[in-house]
Order: sequence, then structure tokens, then C-alpha cells
Amino acid sequence: MIGLQDEFEKLPVPNVANEYSYSAVAIKGYENHRIGKDYKDNPCLLISTESTSEKFKISRQKLYNLSITHNLNCEVEINGKRENHTFSVVRYLGHDEMLKSYFLKVCEMLINSLGNTPSKKQITNTTNKFIELFKALIEPPRKTVQGIWAELFLIHQSKCPEKLVSAWHSIPEEKYDFSSKKVRIEVKSSSMRNRTHHFSHEQLVPPTQCDLYIASVYVEMLSGGKSLEDLLNDILVRLQDNQDLKEKLNLITYSTLGESVDKISNIYYDYELAKDSLRFYNSKDIPKIGSIPNNIFEIKYKCQLDYLNHSNIMLEELI
Repeated sequence: MIGLQDEFEKLPVPNVANEYSYSAVAIKGYENHRIGKDYKDNPCLLISTESTSEKFKISRQKLYNLSITHNLNCEVEINGKRENHTFSVVRYLGHDEMLKSYFLKVCEMLINSLGNTPSKKQITNTTNKFIELFKALIEPPRKTVQGIWAELFLIHQSKCPEKLVSAWHSIPEEKYDFSSKKVRIEVKSSSMRNRTHHFSHEQLVPPTQCDLYIASVYVEMLSGGKSLEDLLNDILVRLQDNQDLKEKLNLITYSTLGESVDKISNIYYDYELAKDSLRFYNSKDIPKIGSIPNNIFEIKYKCQLDYLNHSNIMLEELI
């Protein structure tokens, strides 16, 4: 699909200065829908509802720099011609150029899940995801950029990224970064070229019959390295037509970054160093306190793994 940022930039501001008029162009591959521009030069996603048998009530909500209006009769200018169609309209309301660009990226992420003739349920789910993502932009990041980069790096290293994305945590607060059947993987990164990592006691005690491996990697800034966006885009290409996994990858990455989303493309890390330094350690080999009374909790460790024997197991053998 052609970049919606490019299509948006080409659109003129509509001649009619009201909130129900847009200049717009059909989205390639999803021609029932439009990417539009309102009279304030803001981007809008126009989701066709004309083929939806379940009709929306006319409704509107404004929050997180978004306006979402269902069942709206819109006047659309296309190549100088005016047409009237019924759309659900998701509009960005602010003046921040970075957020405008982000809005268009979110449109690209979610249009695949809509399809060309979405149901009422699909449209509702898509608009809810817009709200979820833009809410995340005003919240603190859930992890450091370095930490998110290390997790995406591990996915990028896999010969089968589909398995890693499927196993990736749905929310950063989950105990382990990757979980699949009887294997758990926790990713730890270091910018100091040593393998001193922080753990909670609970993290180092996986469920019975499960194996836990610590993926330890050196992550250092490097102007000629790879950014989060570089890794993300590479993985998306390798996921090919698996739209569900693409959506999951995008949603987790962007929502985890939160208000640090601008760092997705302007902080670079040494990919080759990370690749050379990647080691896996079985949690059974990491020293830990044995029996702990039930009324003692939130125990934290700072463990140095440099002198432990790392496992020769391959990433593909784990997940």
C-alpha cells in the first residue's frame, strides 16, 4: 500500500470551509475508504459505511486529539469533483506535525484489519484502537527505548519472526517478554559491555515444567546503526501477508513507546555488536535465593552473568 503520508501531502485544502467537507483520495487496495484533508489542513480517515447492513446511530466523540463521528454524510472533493458519501470519520484535531504523521501511520496499520467492506463491529474495533494508541501518546513510556530495541532485535534475529511475534507479550507488564508453550524468554540489555542485569525473584522462577532463558545482549548507541523503525519495518516486510501479526507488532511497539514515540526513528544502536554479543542463559544456572517465606515478596536481584556458562541453544530451538 502506498504511503498515506505522501497521498495526504498531495491533497489540496478543500474549497468549502466546514467540518463536513474534505478533499480526499481513495486508499490504494481499499478503494471504498479515503484518506482526506479538512479545511484546517488536518488528516482524516474516511471509513465507508455504505455497504454495512448494521447502521450506526449518528454519534460523535472528541478525545486525545481525535474526533470520531459515525454515520456522517460528507461532501468529498476528488480531482475537482464533489461527491456525497456516508462515512465514519476519524479526524486528527491538533497542530503537531509529528502527531499528524503518526496519525497517518496508524491509518496504515489499521486499514488492513478493516478490509474494503467492513462490518459495524470492525469499524468500532478500529476506532477503539485509534483511541487506545493516541491515549498511549500522552502517557509515559512503559519501557526504555533501549529495552524495546533489544526485544525487536531478538525478533529480527529469528529465522521465523512469526513465532516470536506470536509469543511476544501483549502488554509490557507481563512477567516475561516471550512465552510459548513450555518456554519463556526474558530479554536483558546492557550498554556497558558487561552482563550485569536486574531481575525480580519471581522472574527467575518460571512455572513448573517450563524452561526460562535469559537473552543477554549489548546495546550501544551508534549513528550508523539501526533504529527502532528500521527493525520494525524489516520485520513487517518479513511477516508478508500476516495482517494480525503485523497489527500486533505495530500496536505493541507504538503503545510501549508512549510519549517517546518520536525516538522511534532518531536513536540508532549498533546492530552488529548486538548480534555478536547475544547469549542465552538457562535460569537454572543463575544463582538465586532458595526457600523464601510467603510473607516476603518483591525481592530484587542484580546478577552478573559474565562468568556463567551460556547455553549453546539456538533461538529457533526455543520458540
